[in-house]
Amino acid sequence: MFDIVRQIDGGHAAAAEFALDGVAASERHRKTLMQIGVGEFALELTRASANYCVVHDFFRSMATSRACRVGQRSCVVLDAPSPDVDFESAPRCTFATVNACSLPEPKTMTTPNQPPPVARLAQMATGHFLARIVYVAAKLGIADQLAGAPKSAAEISSALGCDTKSLHRFMRTLTNFDILAPLSDGKFALTPLGDALRTDAPGFARSSILTMGGPIFWNAFSELQYTIETGKPATEKVLGMGAWDYLGQHPNDARRFSETMLNAHGAEPAAVAEAYDVSSVGVVVDVGGASGKMLASILSKYAGVRGVLFDLPQATTEAPALLKDRGIAERVTTEHGSFFYGVPVGGDVYILSHIIHDWSDEQSLAILKRCRASMKSESRLLLIELVLNEEGVSGFGSADVVMMTLLGGAERTTNEYAELFSRAGLRLSRVVKTTTSASIIEAVCA
Repeated sequence: MFDIVRQIDGGHAAAAEFALDGVAASERHRKTLMQIGVGEFALELTRASANYCVVHDFFRSMATSRACRVGQRSCVVLDAPSPDVDFESAPRCTFATVNACSLPEPKTMTTPNQPPPVARLAQMATGHFLARIVYVAAKLGIADQLAGAPKSAAEISSALGCDTKSLHRFMRTLTNFDILAPLSDGKFALTPLGDALRTDAPGFARSSILTMGGPIFWNAFSELQYTIETGKPATEKVLGMGAWDYLGQHPNDARRFSETMLNAHGAEPAAVAEAYDVSSVGVVVDVGGASGKMLASILSKYAGVRGVLFDLPQATTEAPALLKDRGIAERVTTEHGSFFYGVPVGGDVYILSHIIHDWSDEQSLAILKRCRASMKSESRLLLIELVLNEEGVSGFGSADVVMMTLLGGAERTTNEYAELFSRAGLRLSRVVKTTTSASIIEAVCA
């Protein structure tokens, strides 16, 4: 079933929002052009209100329309095989919401939730334009300048060290993406989307953008072909060192990277604690646990469990305050070291959250063997990771290529994890889904 709402203005260029039952919400944010053939009418539908069109291609054989009424709003829907409405005399519509009208899916439509191949490829090829625009907006701190009140480019150009005319054109461009809103006096105001770019806004959006568009991600992906040709992470070529070494030498980038990871995985600790019951165990060891957020969520839910937080000294600096704030500091022991050389012994459950995907198969095998050596015969090992679909089924977008390019790591399938476990003296016992994109991959001693 299709749900179509059109905004018609005298039969000429019109604006609308188009949606399909079952299409992911993200599809609704594709701002593009939709061509519709209705008899001898071809309406070009572009942006409507503050919403965006999803690209679709209606063939001219879909040659029908009729006027209908949705509540107090008028609209035109396509349905029958012959034209019976004069668009010039059709009632002018105000914008109505998606799902207002329904009609059966026309059999002549192909790939209804996607634009034509050429348009899709063009969108992919130009995606870096928007990525860089958003990055520069974050880098300049435009949202911070507008946080108190709307301002013109002339009012903030000196503070930002920018050419006034160029800054005005850039801010005007940001209005096309709902980051800024233009005002009649030439000033610009923050939208809710733009407000999230403030340095002090919750969610670390600015840090995430500066990380994704910064030296590690942006520069490395400029050498993606190098990674594919050599099998080596591009960071080694563009930075002259590995990503972890670079972050160790650039504390501001390291801080933003940590905030980016908190933004990306912030919902996972509570989801893992909810999905996996550890109420019957004595000690949970969080290997590479950094700030202790995962361990804190688990121990907060299971009052009888104790924890060991294990990571490099510089990674755990924020842990004492967090554990104290969560009221579990007295139940946690912190130990320092590298999981390449050993992990604490005697735990009942060992957790590695987004650790293994950072490393190659051989490096991952070394980590897993260290864990196996410290486990008791009845201990369990939990990996918190994305689990790729098996060969032939797509999923998780570019995640695997990102890990390959930046770190030489990998996102893996269930079978690939099973193979790694087997080589480390472990056996994959089950995969537990969570309410996030991450799964819990459980292994026991073989």
